[in-house]
Amino acid sequence: MVLGSYLCFFGVFSPVLAKIESPVFGVIDWFPFGWVEAGKNYGLVVDVAAAIDNAIGMKSQKVVSPVPRVLLAMEKGEFDFTITYRDAAMLGPVDYLADLGCLRSAVVSFKGAPVTSLEQLNGLRVAYPGGGYFVKRFLPSLDLKGLAVSHTEMMFRMALRKRLDAFIINDAVWYGYKNDLNPQFKVSPDLWPLLADPLYVETLPLSVSISKESKYQAEAEKIRGLMSNKAFKEALRNIYKRYQLPEALDCLVDHTSVE
Repeated sequence: MVLGSYLCFFGVFSPVLAKIESPVFGVIDWFPFGWVEAGKNYGLVVDVAAAIDNAIGMKSQKVVSPVPRVLLAMEKGEFDFTITYRDAAMLGPVDYLADLGCLRSAVVSFKGAPVTSLEQLNGLRVAYPGGGYFVKRFLPSLDLKGLAVSHTEMMFRMALRKRLDAFIINDAVWYGYKNDLNPQFKVSPDLWPLLADPLYVETLPLSVSISKESKYQAEAEKIRGLMSNKAFKEALRNIYKRYQLPEALDCLVDHTSVE
């Protein structure tokens, strides 16, 4: 079931959402990117989407949904925009418009048995986001005892109980929990001393994309040039700082659109 009461149980749009004449911005339900609290949307992607709206004069409807649902809805044209890694293995049939920064994917393991390479995951108990980047990019080449989860909290709980050898996150998730930014879940202080420093696997651009089926192509053209907008860039930098990611923009040598 998708949060926010926008979708029905079977994954199709409700009549309420079908009547919305503003673009739909899909937000993955994964802290710190998006979550719903007391009926209101929060998160890094929610904030960035609002900054995009403000910069180009758009008013989008933000819909927080599970990762697989957002990816499918973008492919089918049910959502217009989203923000994910710019990675064809994760989300291919869309048009990527602009890179908004970068995140590092990471393997978190224990100090007593630290994982130092992806190959070392073979044979281990590993948790990862269901339907996301790791599943499509790395899992097919590994032979591990995997567990797909719907929220990071499950990973931390299983790690505390030693039911995992490692889990897959990125630096936004790591620093979000390390700095206690999640108002709905706090990692046990007993766990942090047990965890090894993350093994960063690779750095990927965080990019805004539009569904190929979307009718909002005029808005897409405005988004392509956003990283040349100094006011938007400053707003974006401030958002990253709030989520303890002050270096998220440093990977972008030149702030240009994605062709």
